Amino acid sequence: MSKTLNIIGGGTVGKTLGRLFCSEKLYKISSIYNRTQDGANKAVNYIGEGRAVTNLQDLEPAALNFVTTNDSALVEVCEELAKSNIVQKGSIFVHCSGALTSSVFGSLEKKGAFGCSAHPYKSFPTPDIAVSSFKGTPIGIEGHNIAKLEIIYAMNKVGAWCFEIDKEQKLIYHSSSVILSNYLTALVEVGFSCLRKAGLDPQLIEKVTSPILRETLENVLREGSTNALTGPIARGDSETVKKQFQSLREWDNNVSAVYRELGRVAVAVSEDKGIADPSDLRRIKEILRG
Repeated sequence: MSKTLNIIGGGTVGKTLGRLFCSEKLYKISSIYNRTQDGANKAVNYIGEGRAVTNLQDLEPAALNFVTTNDSALVEVCEELAKSNIVQKGSIFVHCSGALTSSVFGSLEKKGAFGCSAHPYKSFPTPDIAVSSFKGTPIGIEGHNIAKLEIIYAMNKVGAWCFEIDKEQKLIYHSSSVILSNYLTALVEVGFSCLRKAGLDPQLIEKVTSPILRETLENVLREGSTNALTGPIARGDSETVKKQFQSLREWDNNVSAVYRELGRVAVAVSEDKGIADPSDLRRIKEILRG
């Protein structure tokens, strides 16, 4: 007989994991909690199984409980769960926050439960996209060994794989995913804004940028960031950097600030690359201080 599973939080992550686990028949979905009845109903319909509830006290005990609420609500939800009958000795509680640790389950563990965090290192634009692309997803885990073993088993069954993260460094760990996903999206928008300023229409911008975006990412993944760095800073072209930086400052201070800060990072990478003349890189550093 399949173990029972509660999903506490019927948003994109909860729907994604629920659909995956239900499709593989790994668990019997018991209850799906959401703050609103409409949200809970939609989650049940999407997952294809479970009972919609809007009160944490109405949850039935389950062997595994995924708490997939927003980070801002996670601590409060855990406090409420600790007061409920859902917490049983030996039951497992898992959250998917990248910023918070398994320590949020402290009050539940005092009642005999086991807790861990399991952070999917991926973006979740929509449940459909996340489900279709979940295979191969890395999952950063930390917490009680019993809980981690259950998550490793479950994630492997749906095509993901798990790796251990340092609980004490979790905020820095999570910052990496924000930079590589969220901030990368923001950086692309900065580049797009430059092309709009240069007079390109949206259709042409997409056509022009698609090759270089794909090639750059492929080069970084294949060769590493040091070997993949190209452009004026990689070759120590201080005059080009000076002219570009000045032009951006005259147009948009926010864009020039992005150029300056990332340029400083690029200088450090260029120093490791070892192609540019050190005196040229020192000149670029001076330019970017302006």
